[in-house]
Amino acid sequence: MEASSLTGKILKAIWLFPSSPVHPAWVNELTTPIVAHDAFLELSDDVFLQVDACEVALDQEKYPSLGLGLQKSSRAALRILQPSGNVTEAQQLQEALAVLPALISSVEQSDPLEEGAISQYVIVLGQIGRIIFRHIMPPTTLGIDVQLTGWVPNPSFKADASGAA
Repeated sequence: MEASSLTGKILKAIWLFPSSPVHPAWVNELTTPIVAHDAFLELSDDVFLQVDACEVALDQEKYPSLGLGLQKSSRAALRILQPSGNVTEAQQLQEALAVLPALISSVEQSDPLEEGAISQYVIVLGQIGRIIFRHIMPPTTLGIDVQLTGWVPNPSFKADASGAA
């Protein structure tokens, strides 16, 4: 699935299974403040998409490049049954709660790791800010950064039943 297909959609929530912080030996200028194994984007039309760090084989003679995967998922993926019988549930990304739901005005794709594969998505939420998903080291670790512009919708502003403000 192409990340650009998110443009024009309403992002309701971001769910994730948090991970341990990145070991100091792996920290560099591309390391993000939030680390997870994968993230789930909940869109307004009850669609769930999974973003995960993956390897991308670009050249059979070289090691795979670090990239990102985006595929359809479901609400059921937010619960994992552990071998012990316990259930682990995904948590909403707290850093994004103040700005979601929001319209995705664009999605920027890039390769800051310079390995030839798309390893970063920047979801732009208009004037509100942006959410960065990046494959960071060690391999197959998803990094997330929520960057707010300072303009946040007033949550107390609600339309009445007729739709008027």
